Amino acid sequence: MRRVWSGALLACVITLASTGMLTGCTSEDPVPTTATPTDAPTGFPAIPEGRGVIASTIMTKVTSEPGATVVAEGTVTMPEGEAGAIAISVSWVDRATSAVYARGVTVVDGLAAGEQSEWTISAELPESATEVTTVLGAVIVEE
Repeated sequence: MRRVWSGALLACVITLASTGMLTGCTSEDPVPTTATPTDAPTGFPAIPEGRGVIASTIMTKVTSEPGATVVAEGTVTMPEGEAGAIAISVSWVDRATSAVYARGVTVVDGLAAGEQSEWTISAELPESATEVTTVLGAVIVEE
């Protein structure tokens, strides 16, 4: 019986010690949940609701020069068994904070199942944009 208690006591000591060590590593300052560049434009185009079809969407070209009109181009193919419109969005974001610097949205309408179409999106990227990366999105627009 003595061994059981010593094992349990050892487990309690390890648990308390590790909890104390973790507590010492936590920050008292709250972590920000969002970050926005100070001069980021507001009023980005809304991304429509719909079922994602990113696997059917390819971005073939993108520019990301701060202080300029940026352009993204690509193709989209309507999945088999579907028809209608696909909304494509490209967001130019800060790689470190995920803050959106610019966004463009276009809708490719009237596609039949298996049909492919080219798309182009442009937006104004602020001069202060740094660490820019792009995020591509595509959804079949719900009617």
